[in-house]
Amino acid sequence: MEKENIINYIINCLNNGEDEYEIERYLKIKDVDPAEFTDLFDIAKEKILSEKLATYPKKNKISFAVWTSISIFLFVLFLFILPSLNITRSIILSIIGAVCLCFTSFYAMVYCKSWKEDFIRKIGKPTPNLSIFLALAAIPTVVMYFIIDWRFSSKADSILRDTQEDAVATVIGGKSVEGRRFNFAEIRVKYETKEGVEVEAVEDVTTYKFKEFYEGQVINIVYSKDNPLNIDLLIDEDNIRNLKNTQEREIEPNDLLNLISAKEEEITPTLNKISFGWVYNPQKSSWINEKRQNMIMKNNNMLTFFSNKMEYNYTYPKKFKKLGFKKTSVDDPQDRFGIGEQILENDKYIVNIKSVVLNNTPNSVVIIEAK
Repeated sequence: MEKENIINYIINCLNNGEDEYEIERYLKIKDVDPAEFTDLFDIAKEKILSEKLATYPKKNKISFAVWTSISIFLFVLFLFILPSLNITRSIILSIIGAVCLCFTSFYAMVYCKSWKEDFIRKIGKPTPNLSIFLALAAIPTVVMYFIIDWRFSSKADSILRDTQEDAVATVIGGKSVEGRRFNFAEIRVKYETKEGVEVEAVEDVTTYKFKEFYEGQVINIVYSKDNPLNIDLLIDEDNIRNLKNTQEREIEPNDLLNLISAKEEEITPTLNKISFGWVYNPQKSSWINEKRQNMIMKNNNMLTFFSNKMEYNYTYPKKFKKLGFKKTSVDDPQDRFGIGEQILENDKYIVNIKSVVLNNTPNSVVIIEAK
């Protein structure tokens, strides 16, 4: 064999991953002098290295750019594009996104700086090992899953706030799983949209809250008009504050004084900024909050506030006094706890605080009348 052919043969065999011992045995069969083997292999390896130094930098840069671009695309897709589509059930998508993103990021890291001369001399072309990926990617994949799932959830909540519609839903089922490592519960409800479309939707709740629900229960919800499956239950103060921009607090004496001078069309939104659930009942000519068991009636310069919380009889007189009102009624010696009828006045208003029985239930009543 000619020397050039021998060198080309060695190059092809080495590139194919063949063992040097097998190559030498073949050369011996072809009557190549074993004393020349070292020089022949050195020349072949030098040519292989020269070829790698000429081609690998570009190839490895392209591979790095491709895997990095795919990683960036997946990052944008799963953390920005898909969450903006108002998707509510995102567990499967979050798992797929986390695995794919970690996989492509692993390949991008493997090819990072693989175009350097030192890297090519020592390693040549990167050979990603899936077993190494599985060993290293477990924790990052779990972390990425929770990040993607949080993005889906927070974006869905944001869209719900911007596109919300009120509805009354009926609980039709649910399930709860309590384990040593995790707890999970969900409620299934049925409701009708403003367009008259009946929808069944599922909402996650805590296992503690799950115990408060029962089949047939009627609850207030909000749903996204862009995706009726995106709902939230108005069952606790944090949800209501977040969705309804309300303070979720009790009505204070100063609120009642402000309502006396408010226009009728301003009263409902004003009350709902204090606490959610106020609606005007034209039959009773009053504003009612069923959840808090409160009612307000207004007639010209007089406002009457009803509540089933009897502590108002004790707390309100003190609060009105702090606003500059003076007590003008005479104390009842038999009223040991100071919760009987009391009258307070300032230069503009007369306030009468007393107890009445409505539907066999005692109520605190606050009557404010302009002088």
